[in-house]
Amino acid sequence: MHTYDFSNHQNRHLRLEDLEADYYAMIQQTTRTDPYYPGWHVAPPCGLLNDPNGLCQIHGVHHIFYQWFPAGPVHGLKYWRHVTTRDFVHYQDHGVGMAPDQSFDRFGCYTGMALRDGGGVRLYYTGICSQDKEPCTCTAWFDGPGGRGLFLYHGK
Repeated sequence: MHTYDFSNHQNRHLRLEDLEADYYAMIQQTTRTDPYYPGWHVAPPCGLLNDPNGLCQIHGVHHIFYQWFPAGPVHGLKYWRHVTTRDFVHYQDHGVGMAPDQSFDRFGCYTGMALRDGGGVRLYYTGICSQDKEPCTCTAWFDGPGGRGLFLYHGK
């Protein structure tokens, strides 16, 4: 099994789809069996949980998105992970909410917010569009009050 070196910012731009399956399974298992893994608040299946973003409530369900680097407990290429809760004790994890997979956010989906817009939610976030960390303002339409929803991206 391959392991990744994160010292000196090596491998900090690894994409989830590029992680070796054995490594990803191992870090998830390590996280699940960690005796200090949080039991009463939002926590990632592995890797780094960074800023909460795009908090909103739709029909009594609280949607929480947070920046996430899946490959390890260090800052790296940011995704948004999506969880929901009705009581802030029990959470349902919906997986990746936004991935850095567009030209305007290919180096990360960073901080953002949510605003109700008609029957859905408009997410505004900072996309990093170059290796030099050049930011751009991006929007995503969230149209899924019962779950994950559909994201349509564009940069501005």
